[in-house]
Order: sequence, then C-alpha cells, then structure tokens
Amino acid sequence: MKTKVQDAYSMRSTPQVIGAARDAIGMPGHKSRTELNGVGDNPIFLPQEQLTLTGANFQGTPVSLPMDMAGAAITMVSVLSDAA
Repeated sequence: MKTKVQDAYSMRSTPQVIGAARDAIGMPGHKSRTELNGVGDNPIFLPQEQLTLTGANFQGTPVSLPMDMAGAAITMVSVLSDAA
C-alpha cells in the first residue's frame, strides 16, 4: 500500500501564488489612477514659467506593463487551480 508523503505541490504553493497574484492584480488599478491624474497633453504649456515641455506623455507603457503582469498572474492562478 502506497502512502502520500506530502500534499500535491499545487496545494502547498497556493498561498504564495495567490499572494503574488493579488499584488500583481492590484498594480494596474494603482498605475491607472496615477496616469488618469497625470498630464496627458503633448506638449505641456506652463504659462506662468513661460515654459513648453514636450515628451511622450501619450505612451501607454506605464499602464500596459502592469496589465500584462495581471494577465500573467491570472493565468498562473488558473493553471494552479487546474492542477489541484
């Protein structure tokens, strides 16, 4: 008769995977709020200082990278639940 020495790896690693996924899923919301409260015009005019700034303020990378990470986290949790 065979006995199990320990639970399946997917069961033992659930807290670590869920914790990391929870952090990753929360990041896009934080970054989105930051970007929505930021300056998105290009160029930016600061008339009081008689200054015009140009940049890539339209670039979506600050939001897209956390969204990609959230997608990967959701996939990891899904794979973990499939293996249980």
